[in-house]
Order: sequence, then structure tokens, then C-alpha cells
Amino acid sequence: MLLSSKKHKAIALMTTIGVLLVLSTTGVTFVRLSIMERQSSQNYTDKVATRLYAFAGLDHAIAVLIEEASEKGFNDIQDVPWRFPHDESVDIREAMSENFPLDPGQGTGVSIEEGIALAIRYSGLLKESDFTLDSYSLKIIDTSTQINLNSHIALPQSGVPGNQQPSNVTLNRIVRNLAVNCGFSGVDATTIADALIDVNFAPFYTDITQPLPRRWQSMEDVLSVINSLPLSVSTVDEQRFINRITTDSWVDDRTSRAININPNTDAIPTFVGEARSPININLASREVLSSVLQGLQAAPVIIDNSAIVRQSSNEGSVSSGDIFDETNIESLPVRITLNLIPDKAAADAIADQIISFRALRPFKNWNGLYKFIDGQLTVGVELPLDADIIERLHPNPTSPEITDQNLGTTIWEQICRDALKANFNPNNVDNRFNPNNNAFLRVTKGDLFSNTTLQGSHTTEFSFSSMGVYEITSLGQMAHANLGIVAQTIIESNVSIMEILQHTTQRDFEDTTLVSPSFSNTTSFPAVIKNLNWQPEEHVGRIEPEVRSTTPAGALFTSNFAVSRAGTPTLPNSSSQRFLTFPGGLQDMSIGTNIRDPQNNIVNDGIFSDIRQVSDPAQLRYHSVPAMPAGVVRGENTTAGAQISYYQGTMEFWVKLTESSNTQLGSALVSATFINPNPPYNPEEGDLTNQANSEGVQFYIFKNTLGELRFSRLYFCITFDESQNPIGTHFTTNADGWDIPNDVWQPQRLANGFRFPIPRQDVVVRANDLNWEAHTWHHIVVSWSNINPDTPLQITIDGEEKETAIQNIDFTPGNLDDPEFCLLNERAPRDCFNIGGFFRPQVDAARGLFKFANNVHFSANGTISNIRTFANPGTVVELNNRFENTASFTHTFVIPRKSSLGTLHWSSYPDKSDNGASVNVTTTIKNAAGNTVANFTEPTDIDTAGFDGDGLPMDSTNVEEGFQVEYTVDFNKSGNDVPVLDDVQLRIIRVAFLEIKEVL
Repeated sequence: MLLSSKKHKAIALMTTIGVLLVLSTTGVTFVRLSIMERQSSQNYTDKVATRLYAFAGLDHAIAVLIEEASEKGFNDIQDVPWRFPHDESVDIREAMSENFPLDPGQGTGVSIEEGIALAIRYSGLLKESDFTLDSYSLKIIDTSTQINLNSHIALPQSGVPGNQQPSNVTLNRIVRNLAVNCGFSGVDATTIADALIDVNFAPFYTDITQPLPRRWQSMEDVLSVINSLPLSVSTVDEQRFINRITTDSWVDDRTSRAININPNTDAIPTFVGEARSPININLASREVLSSVLQGLQAAPVIIDNSAIVRQSSNEGSVSSGDIFDETNIESLPVRITLNLIPDKAAADAIADQIISFRALRPFKNWNGLYKFIDGQLTVGVELPLDADIIERLHPNPTSPEITDQNLGTTIWEQICRDALKANFNPNNVDNRFNPNNNAFLRVTKGDLFSNTTLQGSHTTEFSFSSMGVYEITSLGQMAHANLGIVAQTIIESNVSIMEILQHTTQRDFEDTTLVSPSFSNTTSFPAVIKNLNWQPEEHVGRIEPEVRSTTPAGALFTSNFAVSRAGTPTLPNSSSQRFLTFPGGLQDMSIGTNIRDPQNNIVNDGIFSDIRQVSDPAQLRYHSVPAMPAGVVRGENTTAGAQISYYQGTMEFWVKLTESSNTQLGSALVSATFINPNPPYNPEEGDLTNQANSEGVQFYIFKNTLGELRFSRLYFCITFDESQNPIGTHFTTNADGWDIPNDVWQPQRLANGFRFPIPRQDVVVRANDLNWEAHTWHHIVVSWSNINPDTPLQITIDGEEKETAIQNIDFTPGNLDDPEFCLLNERAPRDCFNIGGFFRPQVDAARGLFKFANNVHFSANGTISNIRTFANPGTVVELNNRFENTASFTHTFVIPRKSSLGTLHWSSYPDKSDNGASVNVTTTIKNAAGNTVANFTEPTDIDTAGFDGDGLPMDSTNVEEGFQVEYTVDFNKSGNDVPVLDDVQLRIIRVAFLEIKEVL
């Protein structure tokens, strides 16, 4: 059937409309797709742009950090323009939102750019118009303000993996402290610490030249574990904890810990390497500071002086007051338990003091931190107080004869303060070998352990800057006035901007691998003696001026204990000696194979003898030689081979005590006994049979427990044998009546020139005229003469002749019952010249020089060197020059790869601000051919960067591989006080990305 024309038209219309609809839809779709593609293209373009903005921000951050690292070596919390102004938990996008106002002056005309800068602290405005704002913003976190979960790595020894388990326990304890400080319960803190720091982590790490092993590869791995834990902590507290931990910060591979911990006081500490990440004391949060403070313990050795009894000698005529004798001395070394910072409250108190102090001024170097610890922390407030130990250190302080009544408290306070210094300073000083006062600490890293569990109790060290590793978050952003945020890119990265080269151990200072060091009147400590093949220490060390060693003409005896680096020390008869038992207990002791040989007491600066060296105080160690040559009766001063003159003479030596002179600890410096093997026999007076070895002279130079220096010299003609039977000649009047040339007995008359009209003389330098500080050098000259009875014993100290209390025991009737004025209350005395201690088998405690019921055994408790004797009294000796006037040390860092120079740092004690002993540092930059490229000198202005080791800038000098940075340290002494160089550190600028990722 044919359709009507109208129907044909309708169909055509509908078809047309359909086609038009399809075409329209297609067009619209095409338009929409075009718009979408255009938008997508725009979005892609915007994303690329914001990515570039973020990278521009990253480059900006690195440039700013490099600039700072090239100018100074510390952070000042009041002047860190890159520092994120909010808590680390604040997201960088939140910091830009309305929840965190951009500036305190919003609505008062502050520009957008100023607002960004105020909120994010470091940012950049790349494009600004009426409608758009393209920018980047930075969140820079110093990772040394966080606890590094990859810290505390045991370093191998000779290719053998170190014992990692104690290191894991230490870091686990720190992480647990941090969790509690961030609001975790004790249970949750233990859970997260055990999950993050497995105490059984034990990498097979054998090669120190390879990268350190890691517990965690990234924070993503850490977060995945934390999110899986059944914790009841709030989200805020958990985030606070997360933002205070890191997997990347600088790790110091020169730090160490003690091993083979032994509570015995004579145990020589040994150390192994333990790489640890320091905490930036200038920027770290309260939670982090408190976590590395809490739990610090120590077990230092003290001298327990709790059993001392004294009495006035009441013998002979006394001038200038009584001379007191000890009737019993039991000064014993003991290890004490020091719970320095036992809990969170104590740790928080010290953390608050640190934060308050740094708000006013930054910590720049170790001297600054030491002064803070010594001056800002109070015993009984931030630090503990132990009245019992104070009394044991300095008993009966109210007794009228005791000087410096607060000395016990002073020592205790220093123990507490030095424990903090030992933990937080990465440089390890070993106090066993009596270092000079500027290097000495009463507590060292070898004492940082629990005296009950014998487990290490250290935490980690402090630093004064970031040490070059940062977590940088860069936000690139495109914003529109009407549309808001158009595009964003966030790049997170962990960046290291520098490498650190160090000389800090004795092995570093002595290293000749690339360039040999130069020593000019200096040496390294604790001891390097080239000719004995003593090897440098791997974990401790310092540089100091070398003691002078001169041999004046005319000396009867001169020691060779302290010699120059090129020399070889020798002992009298090549042996030292100590008593184990009496009789027959004298034992020869060799020099030793190294400084830590238990047999050894030779150190760089002399003979060292200390009660802490032995487990039994009867095992004294000292050096002993004959006083008189064999076959000589009572040698005159001209007798060949005499070590000390018999009738008159002079002796000089240098001494450095381990404790101050006012401490109630005796110090046996020098003694001598001259034995006449064939004494005269007086048939008219003698009621004893003639016995060999019963006559002679004896003298002692010692510091007593009252802080006095005593010089006693006596003639004896009666003594006792080993069975305590008296032997000798019973003189009733003057002694020493034998006429040597005529070999006859003469009447006892002074007119015949007999030498001992006064059988015993004692002189004492009172404590208030001595008053020596510990670990300081003093020069002693003593002289005697029995030719002239009017010539007393004389003592000169540091060039000043001292007024002394004098006690003479003579033969005036009634002074003493005859014949005890010339009786020696000693069994079997032997001819000897003792240096650094003495042993005396007692007989009669009621009479004589020492009134001890038991044997007398004293250590020097100090170092003695440059001892010399002369034949005549009043011999002029060289004074006041313990050290040469000029001393320097030069060494070199060799640049490992192309880079630029940052700053040079050093630690020396004391610093220049004390206006005493100090060091000056200069550097010379040389190319591979040895030609000088640049020179830099430490400034003298205390306000200038580089003063006193806080970072000497070197103008970002570009250097190539093989270039050398040579530094010279000049030591400036103040009298006999010399500075100590503890470490030198070179920071070279070289950027390395440890991790980088785009997270948005």
C-alpha cells in the first residue's frame, strides 16, 4: 500500500531529527571530550608544573641548608629560618589551611607571600597575579632531633661481628622512654619498643668499610608495623611518637661502649665500637631529650676514706703547731652505684633546663655544654644527693684539723656532672692513666653500667647541629582566586648534604696511611711509645703538649720515665716492683707490652701509681733501686755510684696527684733507706750483739691525709729482724760515731764532727699552703744537710720556698726514753730508693714515724717524673717549665671525592673564653700536586663564627679528589696548665638522596 505524501514527509522529518540528534549528541560529546581533554591536559600541565615547583622547593631547601652548613657548626633555635614552626605531626597542607593561620596579622595588610613565609618559614612564590598564586612550601625536619631506629650498631673487631644484643637492649630502652614521654602507657610503650627494636637483631656485619646494617629500610616499613599493633594509645599521641623517630640520621661510627664489664676497681676498661646517632641538643623536643636522659646509671670508682684515725705525734720539740700522725688509714677504692637519672620526672627536669638555656643562647661546643652542666644543674634538685657517699669521700669534715670541709660534697657533685658529660660527649677519655686536669672526668664511658646487673647504662650522644641529614617535604601548589587549590604535588625526601671526616681517637691522630702527622713538643694519649711498639688506642685518644725531659749536669740520679716520642722510657734496673707478702714478697714487674697491660704503670708523662690499680692494697706497685752501691758503708756525697747522697743533698721531681691534696688520701711520693751492712759495735755501750744491716738513714716524702706535705728524715742504729727481734747497737747518746777513715770508734762528741746531732727531723707544709688541685703538675725540691745541725730540712714548691712546721727529735734528756730516739720500728729494712710508693713492715705502733699497727703500704696516687738527685743541698734546679713554651700538632684530611668545603670543628679544653690555656687553629688547602690553594685562620673575636671550635668556615672552597686539608693546632699554655685537643672534624659538602618519593 502506498503511503501518503504526508506520511513520507513525517518519516523524513523523524529521520532528519534522528540524524540531527545523533549529530548533535556526537557534537556535544565531542565538545565535552574536547573540554575534558583540554582540562586533562591542563591538569597534567598543572601537575607537571607543581611537581617542578616542588622540586624547586627541594633545591631551595638544599641550597639554604648548604649555606648554613658552610658558615657555622651549630643551630640556634632563635635563628633557624628553615625550621618548621609547627609540631612535626602537622601535615604541610594543614599548615597552609585556615586551621593554621598564615600569620598573626591576618586582615592587617600582610601580603600573601609574607603570610606563606610566616606559616611555613621557608617557601617560594613562583607566580602571582590577581587570580593565581603558584608557590612551593617546605617542611624541613632535622633528623638528628629524632630517635634513629637504625642507631646502636655493634661494629666488628678484626673481621668478627660485634655483640649486637647489648646495643639492641640500649636502643630498646630509649624507644620505650620516648613512647612513655609521648603519652603511651607502660604496656603499650613496651609493646612498640619490642616491635621496633628486636633485642635479637644480629646482622652478620664483619667489614667496617661496608655500609652499616639497618633494622629498617624506610619509615613506610615502620608505619606498617605500628599500624598492626594492638595499641590503646590515642591517635594524637601515636602521631607524636611517629614524628619523633626516623630511619635516617647521621651515625657516628667512632663512638664506643665498654665491654667485659667488671665491678673490680682494678679492672682496666676495654672498649668496642658501637655506631650511634647523636641528638641535636639545640633543636630536639622535650620528649626526645628526656628519653635519652632517663635511666642513666654509672658505677664510678671512689676512694672510701671512712676509716682514718689521727693523733698528735707528741715526739720531740715541735714548732708551728702539732704534727699529726695517722694511726690507721683504710683508704680503699670501691665502685658505687650512681642512679643518676632514675625516672621520667628527673629526666624532664634536666630537659626543661636545657630548653630554657638554649632559648637564650645556643650550645656551640663541648666547653659550652660542660659549663652548663657544671653551672646550671643543681645536686639535690636535678641531680641526686647521697650523704652517705659524701661522708665516705671526706669523713669527719667538722674536725678542726680537716681542711676544705665541703670537699666530699664537691667530689660527689662532680661525679654526677661528669657522668652526664661522659654519656653525651662522643669523645671517650679514659681516666685510668691520670690525665691532666683539663682532660679528666670522674666518670667515663667505661663506668656507664649498672653495678647490680653489670649491663651498659649509656644512651647516646648529643650534637650541636643537624650533622647534615634532613627530612624535606616540599609542597608545590597552584591556586586560583575563585577556584581555590588547582593542583598540588608533595615530594618527600631524606637528604644528606655533607660527609664528615674525623680525627678523634689516638689511632686517628697517629694515622700515617695517607699523610703522616707532625708532632712538635706534643704527643698523643693515653700512651704511644714508638720504640716499644706500643700501638695507638682505637677508641680513646687526645693530643696534649709533651712534658719536658732534661738531664742537668751533676745529677747523681736522673729518671728516664717520661721521654720524648723518639725516646725509650726505662725503669731503674728495667723493672718495677710491688710487695705481695712479707717477707720475701718482692716481685719484679716489667714495663708491659702496652698501656693496658695490667703489669704496666708507665705512661707518657711518667710513672703512674694508684691504689685503684690493684685489687689488694698490699699489692703496691712502685719503682725501686738500691740507694747505695754494693760494698759502700756510709758513702760520702762523692762516693761513686750513689743514687742519693747520704749526709746532705738535694732532690727534685714533678708530681701530679689523682686527687686534690686536701682529700683524705695519702700519697707516698719518694722514700729511701740507706743500710750500713757492717755497723759499728760499741763494747762500752752495746748491750746487743753486733748485727748486720741495723744502722743507716731513712727518709720519706709523702702527702698525708690532712692535706699536708711531709718530709721526714731519721738516723737509726737499732731495728728489728724478720722475727721482730731487736738488732743493733745500744747508743745512749749521739749516734753515727764511727770514724770511717781511721776505722775506729770515737767518743760520742759533737766536736768530732759527727753527722747526726739530731737523729730525726720532720717538716710539714700545711694544707692551706699546699692546696693542690687534682691532676695538676707541681714541682718539688727538697734539700737536707746533717753537716750543720742548724740547717733544717727545706721544701721548695713551684719555685717558692715554703714555711714549714718543724719537729726535731734530739737527744735532750727526757725527750724520749733511751735509746728509742734512733730506733727504727721496721722489720728487716732493705737498702732501697723507692719512687711512687713504699712498703714498710711495722713492728712497734707506739713509737716512730709511722704509728700503724699493721704494715705501712702507700701508693703515690699520682704520677711522678723527672726525678733527679744532687750531692749538695741548695742545688739550683730548673723551675716552672713542665712544658715547652711552644707546642703544635699538624695533620691532614684527604678529600675522598669532588665536593666543596664546609666547616672545620675541633674540641679543646679549656676554651679561649676562659682566658687561660687554649689552642689556635689554622688550615691550609692543597691540591693533589701539593700546591696551596687557600689558607684559613681561626678568628680571635668571640662573636665571630669559627671562634673556639664552633665551626671555622672555609668559603665553600671547591675541592677535587685527592685535595688535602691540613690543619695545625698551636697549644698555648698558662703556666703549667695546658690545653687538650679532643677531636678535629671536617665537614665537606656533598648532596646525596637517601630516599625520595612523590606522595601526592
